Amino acid sequence: MKTTLLHLESHDNLVSIRDRMSWAKTPRILLVWPNRGGVDVRPLDLTLLRRHAKTLGAEIGLVTRDAGIWWAAREQKIPCFRTTKQAQRKAWQAVEAFNFPAPRRLDLRALRALLPGDPYRLNLPARIGVFAAGVLALLLIALLFLPSAEVRVVPPIREQSITLPVVARADTAQVYLSGEIPIRRLTLDLQTSASAPATGLADLPGAKAQTSVEFKNQTDQAIRVPAGTILLTRESVPQAFETLSSVLVPAGDADPVTARVRAVSGGAAANVAADAISAFQSQLGLSLTVRNPQPATGGSDRRGAVPSDQDREQLRASLLKKLSEQARAQISAELKTGDLLLADSVKLVDVLEEQFVPSPGAPADTLTLSLRARFEAAYAADADLRQLAAFALDAALPPGYAPRPGTLTVKSVSTPLQDADGLARWQVQAARSIQLQVAPAEALALVQGRTPRRAASLLTEAFNLSLAPTVSVRPVWWPWLPVLPFRISFSSGF
Repeated sequence: MKTTLLHLESHDNLVSIRDRMSWAKTPRILLVWPNRGGVDVRPLDLTLLRRHAKTLGAEIGLVTRDAGIWWAAREQKIPCFRTTKQAQRKAWQAVEAFNFPAPRRLDLRALRALLPGDPYRLNLPARIGVFAAGVLALLLIALLFLPSAEVRVVPPIREQSITLPVVARADTAQVYLSGEIPIRRLTLDLQTSASAPATGLADLPGAKAQTSVEFKNQTDQAIRVPAGTILLTRESVPQAFETLSSVLVPAGDADPVTARVRAVSGGAAANVAADAISAFQSQLGLSLTVRNPQPATGGSDRRGAVPSDQDREQLRASLLKKLSEQARAQISAELKTGDLLLADSVKLVDVLEEQFVPSPGAPADTLTLSLRARFEAAYAADADLRQLAAFALDAALPPGYAPRPGTLTVKSVSTPLQDADGLARWQVQAARSIQLQVAPAEALALVQGRTPRRAASLLTEAFNLSLAPTVSVRPVWWPWLPVLPFRISFSSGF
């Protein structure tokens, strides 16, 4: 009899199987389960598939090794086979039983009773012992980690001092342990002015001399001589005269023209003799001649104050001294605390500007001087002195001690004196406080597991402490310091 084989896949379910069965045109439909994996078909679905086959006028059979499907098909009277060949050879009237063992219910209590006894099961005394050991372990852990302590040590303090010679040099730029330090320089520009009465006396020009001159024309044209024309004498130091009015000198051999003249500068020196005025300052001298038939009269001198050279020197020296004092005061103010100004080191470097009023020889009752000068000073820096002191003190530091910060002092015990080579020599006294260094690891090794009193005694003896250390334990009723070092807080100092 013809049979339609439907090989099922793992993704098939009731709906897809029914659809595939609807395409079958044979009286028998054989559903073949996959060798591996299952098909999404429940035992109840077999009933639905058998009914659907009846509606198609066909009979279904199963080829499967699934025990669950096998037993469900047997209950539904659906023939089951091991292989497709077996299904084609045998008749489908009887349902072939597969040799699957029937499932049986297990009695768990009975199976538990059959298990062998636990060889490690403890009796009651052993259980109590194990519990006690656990409690003791917890107590031991608490003893190790619960207590904490704080230890504070005040190491002994000593004073360290030294007196050392210092040599300040201009040709060095760093500090040496031998005592040499560099000379630092500070430059300052200052400006001031002052006035002083003039003490000199001199003959000063007074009234101006006057006379008359005659002009003679040497050309054939009339020439006008304007007012203010300058006429000169022919002396090594010529005297100058000026015409007081404008005159017209006719041409040819006409009579000379007379004009009134006056000395340009006052003073008796302008009282020149007759015929002393004979030259022009301008080009009129090429066309005209001039003479004074009468001597000049009326010029006179007077005695007046004139700043002397001594006045100028005294005023300049006074201003330089004033500026020097001002420079010393200002330089001392600009130096940092601890810087040492070398004696007699404030010096004048250069006079940048110097102006006298009035100019030399000019009459005046008062002499004024404006002066701008540059000063330079040499000093020893406090930082250099401290570095030198630290070098010397560190070289003499006792073993196990360290300097306390902020305690270093440097004091000069003599005045710096500069020699011909420009070297400044003096002595300074350096002092500081030093403190014994207590190694935390060494201190903790001494106090671990000790009572507070014993720990304080051991620390005092080991480090020669002058003050008893402070040892506190938490909780306060705990009699010993922790055994673990990280549970002890250690500090040293004030």
